[in-house]
Amino acid sequence: MKLLFGNNTISRTVNKILNKDKIKKVVFFTGAAISTAPPASLPLGSELSSTLMRCIFPETEIRLLSNFIVRPEILFEATSETIGNQVYNLFAIFDVINPTENHLVISSFGSPILTTNFDNLHEHAFEALGFQLVSETHLVRIYKSHTGREVEILKLHGSFDSPVSIVAFLSKIYEGVTDELINLCNSVINDKILIILGYSCRDADIFELLSQAKPAELIWVDISFEDLPNSFRKQLAQKHKLYKINCDINVFCQYLKQTYLINYTNCPLLETTKNWKIKIAYFYGSLTQLERDCIRARIFYHIGLSDHAVQIFKSFINTRKQLSGMPFTEQDYRKLGK
Repeated sequence: MKLLFGNNTISRTVNKILNKDKIKKVVFFTGAAISTAPPASLPLGSELSSTLMRCIFPETEIRLLSNFIVRPEILFEATSETIGNQVYNLFAIFDVINPTENHLVISSFGSPILTTNFDNLHEHAFEALGFQLVSETHLVRIYKSHTGREVEILKLHGSFDSPVSIVAFLSKIYEGVTDELINLCNSVINDKILIILGYSCRDADIFELLSQAKPAELIWVDISFEDLPNSFRKQLAQKHKLYKINCDINVFCQYLKQTYLINYTNCPLLETTKNWKIKIAYFYGSLTQLERDCIRARIFYHIGLSDHAVQIFKSFINTRKQLSGMPFTEQDYRKLGK
């Protein structure tokens, strides 16, 4: 079956820039959209933010916040500031073992993979295809095929099962990237064909990495490329030889499979339920009202609505005994009131 992308221009573009010689030089970069299909059914950043906010804020405040961009990093940061390392329990929502066909197709190329995703679905895909894990650090996991070929997975924002590696908080992102990470990414990307799938490029640290890399060509696949103007992405388009392909990620992976993976072996895709929302609701439901109020106040503070943060704090400032041991203290209140 020949896949159509809505117009033949996309097919011609892909065939032109990904001939059989170039396909051997491919490196994949994946974002959240690669994991949204069943059976993984994990959320995009916007869906994750919406669910987190509904577990933290009353409806009246959600309507107020509809005019603001409240990214997951802000919500995770405020939660961490309030309950400390308990926040890492929240990342269990990414503990999904069933990869999508997107992961299986990408892994079948045996090419290096860079990802910002916290899940381990690329790892599970390699294992389903018979690759063996030979070494791992908080940043790199190396798998070996039955032929002895080694392939790397670079976990740019860490993994849910390694709390020290997770880059999901404002404070972590503001730290920027290390020279070690820049050099590692350059060693994988430079002079290769970089295919970016399901990533919007809204992270300043990732923009810095991609800016310093020197891929031979960059192919960016995104169904909403024109609908979501992004200054980072525009700057990268000016710096690199970039091909923009407006296409659904799932369809593009099917195209790769049918065009380049002649001997592709289908792996059984197990069914799963979309239970990450339930896990988030349970997590925040297990917190005290005081803890949730502190999180709300901190979120307002991070997005510049200090007056709302002060109002929340005033509602329980008179119950100082309840604040014993809480990271949100009277000093915070005074700072917000300035």
